[in-house]
Amino acid sequence: MANQGPSYGLSRQVKRKLELKYNEDMELEARQWMSRVLGTNLSPSAECPIGARGFQSLLKDSSVLCDVMNALSPASIANVKSKMKTDFFFRERLECFLKAAKLYGVPEISLFQVEDLYDGKNMTQVLDCIFALGGAAITKGYNGPKLGTKMSEKNQRDFDEQTNIDSRKVLPMQAGYNKGASQAGMKAPGTQRQIQEFEEDHLYKLP
Repeated sequence: MANQGPSYGLSRQVKRKLELKYNEDMELEARQWMSRVLGTNLSPSAECPIGARGFQSLLKDSSVLCDVMNALSPASIANVKSKMKTDFFFRERLECFLKAAKLYGVPEISLFQVEDLYDGKNMTQVLDCIFALGGAAITKGYNGPKLGTKMSEKNQRDFDEQTNIDSRKVLPMQAGYNKGASQAGMKAPGTQRQIQEFEEDHLYKLP
C-alpha cells in the first residue's frame, strides 16, 4: 500500500467504514474468476494474503486487471507487458483499464478511481468493478468462467412521428395540470375580502 500518513477525524471514520464493508468472500470469488480467465493462480499467498491490503498488492501494478480485460476483449489495452516499473506508468495503465472497461459495458457508477486501488482508499469499489466486469462479460456472451450477474439490456422503443406529436399534447394530472385554474383575482394576505351577492338565477345548479 502507498506510504501514507495516518488518517484522522472524519477521514479516519470514512476509511474505517469502508474497511468494514469489505467482503473477503467476494474477494475469493474475484480471485478464482480471474485465475480461471487467465489460466494462472491468483489464490491468497504470503505476499498477497486475503483481505483488502493483500488484494491491493495483487492488483496495484495493474497487470492482472489489464490481462483480464484483454482476455475478455482482445487488444483493448496495449503495452501491457511493458518493462516500465514507475508509479506514473502503473497509474496510466489503470486509467487504460478503466476506459476499456467502460467501453466494454461496465457502468460508470461501478468503476473505481485510480487512487481507490493504487492508494488502497476503497477496495470495496474495486471489487464492485470486477464483479460488474464479469456481468458485462456475461451480457456480451463470453463463453468462459462466469462472475456476477447479467446486466439489464436497454429496451429502446421507436415510435412514428405522429405518435410522438400526439404524446406531447397530453398533460398528465401528476404533472400539475389543473384544467386552467389560475390565481387571477386573488387578494393578497390581510386585505379585506369582497363578498358579492348573487341572485338565485346566477347560482350554479347541481344536476
